[in-house]
Amino acid sequence: MKMIKTKTRMMMWIGLVVMFATQSLAADPGAIELRATAAKLVVLTDADGNETTTMVEPEVVVPGDKIAYTISAKNVSADQVEGVVITDPIPAEMFFVAGSEESEAAKVLFSVDGGTSFDREDRLTVVGEGGVRRPAMSTDFTHIQWVFESPLAPATERSVRFVAVVE
Repeated sequence: MKMIKTKTRMMMWIGLVVMFATQSLAADPGAIELRATAAKLVVLTDADGNETTTMVEPEVVVPGDKIAYTISAKNVSADQVEGVVITDPIPAEMFFVAGSEESEAAKVLFSVDGGTSFDREDRLTVVGEGGVRRPAMSTDFTHIQWVFESPLAPATERSVRFVAVVE
């Protein structure tokens, strides 16, 4: 019964992360259309022992599974849009895989305080054991944010991605 509850809760988290991807715009908020997906990373081994990683729909997730979250931002307006920022929470029952962030012409920032503030990974700190500040680790991240470095032209689409592991 506990495994079923955990699986159900994880599927809800996957859905919520996809649903709560947000954008902040310097222009009309309706100018950008977001599409978010979640896919489970599965390693396949062929007859020669060669491994390839593929993405499949996450029907069942268990601790240790890797989930890739992809968010596509498309400019649906007739004007170019500047200042596009995509912010996405990392589920509480998952941890971010260091170095898994991908983007097309975007600066990547992280939050360790529930999305209140963002900075580069190497500049973030958290309070560790005994109340001592220490550098933040990828397991401390609560949100990831991509700041597009160039405008998004009309009908143009860019994607961002990160991977998280189910605890």
